[in-house]
Amino acid sequence: MALPKSGGDVRPIGMGATIRKLISMFILDHTNTSGSAIEDYSEFEMKGFNANYFSGLQYGLDKLGAERIIHAVRTYRDANPEADTFLIDAENAFNSASRKIGLEQVKLHFPHLLPFISRIYAHTSHGWVFGEAGSEAVLSREGFHQGDVLGSWLFCLCIQPLLQKICDDIGARNMLMMFYIDDGNICCPFDIMIRILKILMEHGPQYGFKIKKTKGGVSTR
Repeated sequence: MALPKSGGDVRPIGMGATIRKLISMFILDHTNTSGSAIEDYSEFEMKGFNANYFSGLQYGLDKLGAERIIHAVRTYRDANPEADTFLIDAENAFNSASRKIGLEQVKLHFPHLLPFISRIYAHTSHGWVFGEAGSEAVLSREGFHQGDVLGSWLFCLCIQPLLQKICDDIGARNMLMMFYIDDGNICCPFDIMIRILKILMEHGPQYGFKIKKTKGGVSTR
């Protein structure tokens, strides 16, 4: 389906085949309940890979993620009234994410899942939409399919190294940074905000993450 968006743009929403959806649901459950292949399972058995690996940075896979971000940002701003706040949205995020990096992350953490996922994303694929002239093919060369059960997980997996780089370079104590899929919520002093934006603009594009300059919001004190 090509759902209409503002400005004459469309949002492609796909429906996968039944077998693909069922397998993807099992995979997503597996990542929620088991540990990474490169880690000691005992470290993950209480929460599972997703809750541990994305903890503190990415909340898009957390059922209460939005609420946690709202309360955390409000608390930080009350305690640090001099801090700036930047609400970031990415440009065409799902369709721009780097498949190469996403598949590399799957191989790193869950190599046994790579054969199935690479069948979908290792090559250019065709989506089909029913238009005025009948069924038309839409090539999919980059990004993750909107409507894919694994789409959000793969996107989060893809940009996590970017978020971790920011955290490592800046220091978690110097900022509050919480993402909900591609929507970033950053609170910190002005000089640190400038450093974060430089990292996002310099390194973000290789992950397919480009700041959408026509959307988002900035609050300065």
